[in-house]
Amino acid sequence: MAVLAPQDICPKPRYRLDIEVAKSGSWTPIWSKDEIFQVVHVHTKQAFIVDIAKRMCTCNFWELVGIPCRNVVAALRYRMQRPDEFVDECYSK
Repeated sequence: MAVLAPQDICPKPRYRLDIEVAKSGSWTPIWSKDEIFQVVHVHTKQAFIVDIAKRMCTCNFWELVGIPCRNVVAALRYRMQRPDEFVDECYSK
C-alpha cells in the first residue's frame, strides 16, 4: 500500500479524517504487543482492539471505509505516527 502525503488525500476523506483526529482525544491507547492496542474511552470505558499491522479495529470503521477511526488515530498518536499515512490509496488525488 502506498503512503499518501496529507496533500494527496481528496477533500472529503481528508475532512472525515480530520473529524476522527479531533474526536480521538477522548480515547486512551493501552499497548498490548507489537502493533496491537486496546483503546478505551475516557468516560464511557467502551473499548476496542486496534491492530495496526492488519489495518483493523474492532469497530470495523477502518476496514469498511479505509480511513483510520478515532481509535486507530489514538493508537497511532501513541506510536508517534501520522494517520494520513494510513488512509487507503483509493482516496488519493
